[in-house]
Amino acid sequence: MITQAAQTRGNNIMLTMGSDFQYENAYESFRSMDALWEGISSFQNAGKLENALGHFKSINIFYSSPEKYARAKYDENILWEVKSDDFMPYSDCKHCFWTGYFTSRASLKRLERAGSSFLHAARQIEAMDDDTDKLMSNTESDIFDLDDAMGVIQHHDGVTGTSKQHVAYDYAKRVTRGFQRASTYAAKVLGRLLGNPDIELK
Repeated sequence: MITQAAQTRGNNIMLTMGSDFQYENAYESFRSMDALWEGISSFQNAGKLENALGHFKSINIFYSSPEKYARAKYDENILWEVKSDDFMPYSDCKHCFWTGYFTSRASLKRLERAGSSFLHAARQIEAMDDDTDKLMSNTESDIFDLDDAMGVIQHHDGVTGTSKQHVAYDYAKRVTRGFQRASTYAAKVLGRLLGNPDIELK
C-alpha cells in the first residue's frame, strides 16, 4: 500500500483487490477484507502504524467505486503530467516485456478466427434442426463445447498470445474438441436437410 502510495499523486489511492484465479468465493473474500480493514483501523487507533504510513498522517480505508475514486482525484485539483511517448512495450518485472500481441502465436489466432466463424454457422444450422424431441439447455447442445471454448480463448491472455505455453496448448485442445463435436453435428443436420446422410464437414 505504501509502495503504491509513493507512486500515486494525491491523497486518494485505489486499492484493487483480486487477481486471476482468486476471489471466487465472494463471502470468504469480503469477510477477509472486512477483517483487514478492521485490523488496520485498530492498529492505527492504537498508534502502531505511525512509522508505516510514509508521508501520510493517517489512513481511511473503505469500499468505494471507480466513479467515487475519479471524483475524489478530480476534487484534489492535481496538475497531471502529460505523457506523449509510447506506452508499449509494457514491463511488469525485470526482463518481462509484454509485446508482440499482433504477431505471437499466429496459428492460435487463426484457430480462434476459424472457430468463431464456424460457431456462427453452426448456430444457424442448429436453428434449422427440427429433429429434436425436446428443448435442450445450452450445455446439452452439440455446439456447446465450441461455444464454451470460443468464450475462453477470447480471454485477454488467450487470443493475444500472452499466455504460457501449456495454457496455449489447452486453448487449442478445447477449440479443436469443440470443432469436432460441432462439425459432426452440423454435418448430420445438413445431411438430413439435403437428403445426403453421408455428408462430411472438413
